[in-house]
Amino acid sequence: MGIIRWVSFKKISRLSGGKMGKKTILVVDDAKENINILGELLKEDYNVRAAINGEKALVIAASENKPDLILLDVVMPGMDGHEVCKRLKADITTKDIPIIFITGKSDEKDELTGFEIGAVDYVTKPFNPVVVKARVKTHLDLKSNRDLLEEKNRELNKINYNITESIKYAKLIQESILPHTEVVLNENRFVIWRPRDLVGGDFYWHKKCNNGDLFGVIDCTGHGVPGAVMSIMVKTIIDRSAEYISEDINLSEILKNVNITIKKTLNKENADMAADDGADAGIIYIDNVMKYVKFAGAKISLFKVSANGVEEIKGDKQSLGYIRSKEDYLYTENRFDFEKDTVFYITTDGYIDQNGGENDFSFGKRNFADLLSSIYKKSMVEQKKDIENRIAEYMGNEGQRDDITVMGFKI
Repeated sequence: MGIIRWVSFKKISRLSGGKMGKKTILVVDDAKENINILGELLKEDYNVRAAINGEKALVIAASENKPDLILLDVVMPGMDGHEVCKRLKADITTKDIPIIFITGKSDEKDELTGFEIGAVDYVTKPFNPVVVKARVKTHLDLKSNRDLLEEKNRELNKINYNITESIKYAKLIQESILPHTEVVLNENRFVIWRPRDLVGGDFYWHKKCNNGDLFGVIDCTGHGVPGAVMSIMVKTIIDRSAEYISEDINLSEILKNVNITIKKTLNKENADMAADDGADAGIIYIDNVMKYVKFAGAKISLFKVSANGVEEIKGDKQSLGYIRSKEDYLYTENRFDFEKDTVFYITTDGYIDQNGGENDFSFGKRNFADLLSSIYKKSMVEQKKDIENRIAEYMGNEGQRDDITVMGFKI
């Protein structure tokens, strides 16, 4: 069956005008009179094309100038409308073209079959001009809105991809400021670092000095990218504050310097201009020669676990760098001599505050202390796994609400 060329179709083509901006309707029917009727009915508002069999309809639908909507007769010799519809919906290039079936039937089962294979509507013979126009317009409008939504989604997906790639790179930068794995993961130490997002405000810190090692767990304001930016700044400040420490390793002085420097860096002398950001921190010094441990905390506690039980050495109630943080504040320094089979733990509040369980309560310090008491005699590798598994079990289907960092030290 070749290209349709009788006079009535030429009239349709001429009257529809082929004007730019008009939607194109493909009418598929083996009855010429039906094509003529629909063509005359739609020519004022749309460009109308015609095919008198399914094979020609498939060719036109797959062409460069695809129709915006197809009016498709169900009953045709050879390839019927249902088969044409199935093939159009199976082709990725034509599957989104709306199809309205033309039928002389009014059988609910037949209509249901049409909807199941992908039709959007039906029009029945003899044609009601008002109904035909209304249904064509409705489904073209729906298609336009759907296309617009898909375009917006593509734009959003591209934006989201670019943002995600930037955050992934930020993650690499943040991970680069963390201590090397061998420093914090060995038979005497472990660390758990799990940002809520790809990046976060928590980080852990290490500095080799004198007769031992300085370690820190720091929780900066915020999550995600804002928290990560803060963490990189605070890490630089802590490095500088610890650079010229005296031989006695004054942890109180380190925290005081960090507090003052954050305030100055974020312009907190002028409260009107300041972003009220800061950090909580816990710093521990382990002297392997003189056999003692020091700890100082800014709203982060140290947990000391031994055969005598679990002891919480609370950090001071003042955080670092906030507008309300006093610059002359002296943080408390605690000292402990080495004791056999003693393990120290520092955690940010992300672990303790994580909600879950039957009542969706926070995990809490009591549960944390009970967990430490039950595992402290195990190897550090086993302890790390137990702490990770316990919070995962407690969370259940709940999302992680905060960044989580936990460090353990065996003496």
